[in-house]
Amino acid sequence: MKKRPVKTFFRKYFPYPFLVVRALKLMFSQKSYLRQSGYLLSSRERRPCSADGGPLPWMNYGVIHFLQARLQGDLKLFEYGSGFSTRYYAERVGEVTSVESSREWYDLIGPTLPANVELIHADTGDGYIQAIAGQGQQYDVVVVDGRDRVDCVKAALPCLSASGVLLLDDSSRERYAPAVAHMHEAGFRSLEFVGLKPGSIDAHHSTLFYRPQNCLGI
Repeated sequence: MKKRPVKTFFRKYFPYPFLVVRALKLMFSQKSYLRQSGYLLSSRERRPCSADGGPLPWMNYGVIHFLQARLQGDLKLFEYGSGFSTRYYAERVGEVTSVESSREWYDLIGPTLPANVELIHADTGDGYIQAIAGQGQQYDVVVVDGRDRVDCVKAALPCLSASGVLLLDDSSRERYAPAVAHMHEAGFRSLEFVGLKPGSIDAHHSTLFYRPQNCLGI
């Protein structure tokens, strides 16, 4: 059997060698965004984290970058759905209240959270949805990234401060369209972020709802 020349082999199986070079640079170069953002480490460790291993929300990098520059230590934040994001927020704002529907996850993550976090367990349903109202206070930032997101958005709206903002993750999903419409009908503007999440391979959407005078200076 006649052997094929090496050049012919590469032309057949690697017709665009520059793409291979680019892919290798994305994986191994110190300048690579995948490395600097923590994407590669997140993929390896199967958890959302920065390049130095610090916790990140499991949201797209665009909204993470935006929040990183604007969250401040005097803000009060409420979160539907706890996780690595809870620690991330706790490092940047004054107070975090997070409601979690999974008892196992609540028991696992609770002891690891800092002192400025109040973690609440509530089964799915009204107890979970209305957990924010049960706190009897208003919040500067509400993050909806857990269960029953449409109803949670509606329940959260009266609990926003005058300058409060609401962040809905995975906002492009069709079943969350009523939540987006509800916020627009209430007079909120929206800012959409699209991109990779830590460790993901497809595009994810997050939408921030805000009014002209808001705590994030938009």
